[in-house]
Amino acid sequence: MKDKIQVLERAFHVLELVAQDTERPHTVGELAEMSGLKVQTLSKIVRTMTVLGYLENTGRKSGYIIGEKLLRLAESYRDPDTLRRLVLPHLKFYAEQIGEYICFSVLRGYYKRIVCKIRAKEANPRFQYTFPAEENAFESLSGICLVARSGRERQIKFYDRCGVPPAWGKISKEEYLRKMEALSREEFSLSREIRPGYIIICYPVICDAELIGELGSFMPEAAYSDTVPALLREIAGKIARSY
Repeated sequence: MKDKIQVLERAFHVLELVAQDTERPHTVGELAEMSGLKVQTLSKIVRTMTVLGYLENTGRKSGYIIGEKLLRLAESYRDPDTLRRLVLPHLKFYAEQIGEYICFSVLRGYYKRIVCKIRAKEANPRFQYTFPAEENAFESLSGICLVARSGRERQIKFYDRCGVPPAWGKISKEEYLRKMEALSREEFSLSREIRPGYIIICYPVICDAELIGELGSFMPEAAYSDTVPALLREIAGKIARSY
């Protein structure tokens, strides 16, 4: 192919080499040997991609891993509008049945993004609360749950970059990982502490062992009953079967 741009071809080849084994960092020397490039040339490529966010430097001696920007691009592969159309009817049904707020969120890099949300008309206006469309994953229960169900390697990356969820206070890395493990085993997660007087409940949507996203509902504590998790379980199953 005569119109290839050599530096772009080399950069994408390096990304492919790093992506072949995401369990560990790759050194400049190793990537140079695998790609057949000179170390000086390879160094310029990985430094540029690190500045742009497509690679992440874990230390001079340890090497490079896939960066946040590339992760976010990969996770956006499934059209969010398609996902929104799939989920929205189920959220409307929940709002009609329960009469409270519900949303569906996904993990995008280090952020939790709300794909769609509905606030029932009959929800008490005294309990209005605005949820941002995108925020640091550790700022919300649904974001924390998304990280907890995304695997140990990613949990460690979040810890290294973001520390621990503010709601958990000052805890060690070991305690952080234990709490993440406990969350990952829960059928659903519920909190009365994040906002006193309110219930926040999150229910995962999983298809063929793949985490698709989290259903999240927010309501006054007096409005909560066992009907809520039961309906979320039903909706999560319907979304997974249609995914």
